[in-house]
Amino acid sequence: MLVQKKQEWLYEENLATNTYSGNILREEQIKEQETKQKVRLNKSLRSKCLTLLATTAVLAAIVVLQSSYIVNSGYVLVDKKQQIIQTERANELLKLDIAQASSHERISQIAVSSLGMTVPQNVFIPSETNMNNGLLHPQKNI
Repeated sequence: MLVQKKQEWLYEENLATNTYSGNILREEQIKEQETKQKVRLNKSLRSKCLTLLATTAVLAAIVVLQSSYIVNSGYVLVDKKQQIIQTERANELLKLDIAQASSHERISQIAVSSLGMTVPQNVFIPSETNMNNGLLHPQKNI
């Protein structure tokens, strides 16, 4: 008899705990369903955020491209300045060569050595008074 009551008592206790734990599980499920129903997606806010993100990405890409263009333009400018400096140096060397080539001493040296010309003994220089008469006065080599 005591054993039977103990078993009944254990059975009732198990039944109570199972019922209690079942009620807890049901209450948790109900709360989850309620929170799911309460949480609704704000699609307009989501689309606005995505639009803002896309716009920011496009603007960032534009800034990067402009910066890249500016840097490349700087490199081109430096190259052009170097070309200008080199051209000016070459121009100065050519002016020096022209000055050397057109010097009277060099011309007379080439005339004597290459062309076989001789330096004249007398040089005739016209004077203003005799220009009208057509007479020239001889002078010695200058």
